[in-house]
Amino acid sequence: MIRNIILISSLFYLISCTSSDQPILVHAAKISPPKPVKTSIPVPDLEAIQNFSNFLQDLSSYQMIAAGQVDIQNQVAQYLPDSTISSGFDLHLREIGGIDTFRLVYHEYFDLYDDWAHAYLTIFSTDGTAIEAKPLRELSFEGNTSINILDDKLIEIAYHDFFDKNALPDDLLIVPTVVEEQVKKKRKRKKKKRSYVSIFPDRVEGTLYEYYAINAVGKFTPLTQANTFSGGRIFPQASFRLLSTEELEQLDKKELNLVKLEMLAEHGLIFEDEEAAIYFDKQPWYIPQHENVDSLLSDIERYNYQLLVNQEKDY
Repeated sequence: MIRNIILISSLFYLISCTSSDQPILVHAAKISPPKPVKTSIPVPDLEAIQNFSNFLQDLSSYQMIAAGQVDIQNQVAQYLPDSTISSGFDLHLREIGGIDTFRLVYHEYFDLYDDWAHAYLTIFSTDGTAIEAKPLRELSFEGNTSINILDDKLIEIAYHDFFDKNALPDDLLIVPTVVEEQVKKKRKRKKKKRSYVSIFPDRVEGTLYEYYAINAVGKFTPLTQANTFSGGRIFPQASFRLLSTEELEQLDKKELNLVKLEMLAEHGLIFEDEEAAIYFDKQPWYIPQHENVDSLLSDIERYNYQLLVNQEKDY
């Protein structure tokens, strides 16, 4: 009788053979099934959620908190990220609104006498945890910042100011005020007054737009946008800022179509439509070079294109 014992990966096989006619018996060690892993679902801190909700409701009564109101400043500071706190200065803050389960709060420490200010836009969770604070751009004494939530999901930050012509980064598009005003069909005449530009001739008045979405973990995600546009376009706004339904309602169907086509022409689309091809061939800024420009469109242009398509359906 021959007996062979083989141990392989914690299994052993006992093979008993007395002759070639006898069956081969295979015995394996028993393996216990894995124990289920217990997963714990985090329990929301209901008290913290309620306290933060009360804090947001109280923001309307806070608005501007003087440097000397130490108790209130400390109460507010418990929610603000440490890196954004400037003790000893006046504080302005307000809630911008919410996107999904996140809340947006604007706060600014400033000193009117020294013309100094640091402003932030912060994303909070429902329990008041600050997830990310975005520093906002510093502006001149005549500048202003507006923050809006669009379609309950996108954030628009518009900086209107007098920007230094000689110090503009190449990747930033400062939209001159005259461009924004060119589509306004009715403008009231205003008396001339001494302007900031007349005092500082190297400055240009305009608006810088930034757009963000908030991802699943509560972080700012910037939307891509054009950093240049052709001056000959009739509706250049479609390439650098998100359009609104209200302003599109002022356009007829032909104008809506032109806004769409200009965005495509900006990127050099070769038009198959004869009427569009003839029209854009006459535009000095148009350079036909691509049969498809889908991959060249920015996030802003994609958003506006779909908005225009939807608006056209209403006609």
